[in-house]
Amino acid sequence: MSLFKRNATKKEIETLLNEIQINLENNYKDLAIKAFKDSSELIEKYYNTAAINEKTYIKYKQQLDEFSKRMVGYSHRLNVKY
Repeated sequence: MSLFKRNATKKEIETLLNEIQINLENNYKDLAIKAFKDSSELIEKYYNTAAINEKTYIKYKQQLDEFSKRMVGYSHRLNVKY
């Protein structure tokens, strides 16, 4: 894989991770959940196709783990009164 393609791949992932961060900061729960799901799928796809190496994969997975901890309890069900 060329250096340009590799950099574009990392930039795409980092853009999605940044989107999660922005949505969490603004308390946009639905958008944060969607960005988390999209970035998780993209990271897995790129790792499975060898577009990113294991070191990069682990780095991104650790970032997702941190976001996951911050998103514990994000659900519409919490806002519904029974």
